[in-house]
Amino acid sequence: MKRHSLLFVAVSALLISSCASEMVHHDFAATPSVTQSQYAESSKTMGAVVLAVNSNRYWGCGGYENAELRTVGFDLMPSKYTNNEQPPDFVINGSAGGPDFIIYSSMLLPGTYAISRIKIKVAKSMSDVGYLTADRSSLFDSNSPLGGTFDVSAGEVVYLGHFGLDCADQPMLWRYYKEDEESFKELKNKLKTYIPYLNDANFRLFKTSQFGHDFSL
Repeated sequence: MKRHSLLFVAVSALLISSCASEMVHHDFAATPSVTQSQYAESSKTMGAVVLAVNSNRYWGCGGYENAELRTVGFDLMPSKYTNNEQPPDFVINGSAGGPDFIIYSSMLLPGTYAISRIKIKVAKSMSDVGYLTADRSSLFDSNSPLGGTFDVSAGEVVYLGHFGLDCADQPMLWRYYKEDEESFKELKNKLKTYIPYLNDANFRLFKTSQFGHDFSL
């Protein structure tokens, strides 16, 4: 399957709506970051999920002057939601203007999660700004996930990967990863400096054939 086939076929519902001025716009509240006390209280019944997200501005992205990744959301499967207005079970809202990749960590109920929401801010100019959005109507087929999934179990920490934009044809979500075992070991040590109270992370990446290349050590 070609790299961007989902974007142009299954996610044909991506929409752009222009607005008069640029503004930060999040439809759903972000899932809270885990604290040390919360991790200690809930790690026996819930799992910790860690990922890195680049929400900074990508210039010259897929035919636009610039683009920014705003939201990535996931539903616990099978999804209990019936429309696109209900918030995902796990929501990351990007924060532009910081490091290229910001580490996020949250506690989730055990299970399989599927991507159910993607929102990208795009600008043709300073005055022509809008959003590309993929939601359940385009990312699910009869509650079967099309965009990708990840698994988390109680008492474990799962690192999903680094998420940013691919700008080759049109701005779209892309999951990046380190390319060898030594790089993964270095990344694990780096994650410990960000979140030292978490146990060793499992590198169980977000599984997708649409927003990244599958990879295993």
